[in-house]
Amino acid sequence: MRQYLTFSATIGTDHPAMKTLAVMSILALLTMGGAAISDQLLISNRQAAQIVN
Repeated sequence: MRQYLTFSATIGTDHPAMKTLAVMSILALLTMGGAAISDQLLISNRQAAQIVN
């Protein structure tokens, strides 16, 4: 029976590159989470200002 290698197995383990990608992924998730929170805050402030006016 033939064994198929995954894409990462054919490249091999490159720890510095994997660490870099992990840090970039975490930063991207934090950025998206912060953007979602700030959008909600801005929208709620805009709605409150419209109610007052």
